[in-house]
Amino acid sequence: MPTTWRPESVPSPSMKFLHTADWQIGMKCMAAGSCAVEARAVRLRTADGIVRLANEHQVDFILIAGDLFDNQTPRAADLGLVVELLRRAQMPVFVLPGNHDPAGPRGPFGTPAWAALRGSHFTTIEQNRTASNSATALDTASIRSLG
Repeated sequence: MPTTWRPESVPSPSMKFLHTADWQIGMKCMAAGSCAVEARAVRLRTADGIVRLANEHQVDFILIAGDLFDNQTPRAADLGLVVELLRRAQMPVFVLPGNHDPAGPRGPFGTPAWAALRGSHFTTIEQNRTASNSATALDTASIRSLG
């Protein structure tokens, strides 16, 4: 059984992480009318700023808690932009699928582009599984019990 992350297992006196959610990349922004294209671009610029901020502040990890994409089948261009953006993170990145972008082989997290992200600093946490890398393990049952 994998070791579950617990605050007392952190060797330093504190941990710094960036928690974010609901980027909903690919949202059509229909309510924005003629400004929909700009509204979608603002979402991507904001996401880029989040990763830059995490790098600048040298956080220990980023947690994206659901709805990274607005739907289960994002456009290839949007998926590619998010993959490139997350590759710039200089720390582990944990992604929890959400109700807009659930885990599964047909969703964004089952694509070859997404698979290219998996490695030493990137993990998608799926329901009832423990996700880990060399530094940290998160038990999804514990995460669900917090909120």
